[in-house]
Amino acid sequence: MNALTRIICVIVSLWLAISALLPLFGYNLIASKPGLVEFIPDRDLLYLHVIRSACFATMVFYAINFLRRRRPLSSVSPLLTFCIMLVMFGSAYLMVFDIALGYLWIFLVFLAGLGLFFFFENEKERSVLFKDIW
Repeated sequence: MNALTRIICVIVSLWLAISALLPLFGYNLIASKPGLVEFIPDRDLLYLHVIRSACFATMVFYAINFLRRRRPLSSVSPLLTFCIMLVMFGSAYLMVFDIALGYLWIFLVFLAGLGLFFFFENEKERSVLFKDIW
């Protein structure tokens, strides 16, 4: 991997990480608008911001792994990572913006259960992958 690839990957990862975290502090970084934009959460569209932050955080996770030359061991790993990020950012958004809607917390519990399912599937695939090594 050459230096230019690493530099571009680091710059994009920094931009994505900042864009994922800024809405939790009341600002938004949008590529088509210069500077920071004030983030005003809308209860009806909050799920879009949660998905955006979770996608960006997932991409940062895999970009860092790419820079470390670590590849996912199974095809379920990205789904597991995305579920974890959805639960993390979903609960963070609900707590930071003081949104106390019960059905959203129930949905986060469902996503956590889905993440647990993907975790066990990932472990099964990993064990099959390295079964005949010894």
